[in-house]
Amino acid sequence: MCEGIELYLPEKDIIPASVISFVQSHPDASWFHLVALEKNCALLPGFSPFVICLQEKNTNVSGVICAFLIRSDEQNNLLHSISSIRIYGAPLISPRKETQEEILDKLLHGLSDFASLYTHCIEFWNDKETESLKSVFLSHGFLFSSHLNLIKSIPDKQTIWDSLSTSRRRQIRRASENGSAIREVKSSEEVVQLYHILKNLFANKIKKNIPSLETFINFYSTSKIAGQGVVLVVLIAEKVIGGIICPVLKNKIMYEWYICGQDKEYPKNFPSVMATWAGLVYAADNNIPAFNFLGLGKPETPYGVRDFKLRFSGDVVNFGRYTKTL
Repeated sequence: MCEGIELYLPEKDIIPASVISFVQSHPDASWFHLVALEKNCALLPGFSPFVICLQEKNTNVSGVICAFLIRSDEQNNLLHSISSIRIYGAPLISPRKETQEEILDKLLHGLSDFASLYTHCIEFWNDKETESLKSVFLSHGFLFSSHLNLIKSIPDKQTIWDSLSTSRRRQIRRASENGSAIREVKSSEEVVQLYHILKNLFANKIKKNIPSLETFINFYSTSKIAGQGVVLVVLIAEKVIGGIICPVLKNKIMYEWYICGQDKEYPKNFPSVMATWAGLVYAADNNIPAFNFLGLGKPETPYGVRDFKLRFSGDVVNFGRYTKTL
């Protein structure tokens, strides 16, 4: 490791208060950064968090990378079950512009040294503009690829409504007229109902695995206590037909993490549309200034999910991703 670089594994190490304070107070910190600091990262199963930080001689923290070792299976031998290292969000660096490139250079050296023990792939899924630091990433062997996202400002409910496409407003009206209702979940039993809809969607259409039911129950329980998120459902006569699971960074941003709806079974109730609308309404009602749709895919590749999300309007950004093969 470079001089001043420290490595912490939250599952076994005590992260210094100075590092936690730096992350929590940093203007670019995200929900994913904060999750990486948790002792028990149950919200992201199969992901083992670690933290790399740069501390100056006077112990001031000047940069932090909150990352995850992603397990490819459930083997107990960590060394042989890691597929990649992923960082959700850019490195958190002290705002002193004259030293940002130097700080990032040291952090990336430390990250590569640690990563070489476990995997051949490091990924940064950026959540902010990093153009000013791009040359440092490239000098460390990272490749940049475009990846779009949609971030929507949340002023008030009426302004959000007016910003929707005509078809979205029509669908929401029709869904309401046909008995659709939206609200927060009231019990873990409703989370179970939502989970079965989500699991069916991923198994039969998206063709990807999702975390276990316990993950979502844990998220529901944690969010109720700590205000770290919310689970919203779409109902007909109290029957769950869709919903959205949203982490929340209080007073800052809300994320669309998982969303689903029984659109074929209830075509006149537009459950997926109503689930997204539920998230936007919740953000407005709780003074959360922004809603992050968490991905529109690669700009050159047709993507139905992108078409769906864009009709809710917002700012399309291309923060991209950095990938390095070791």
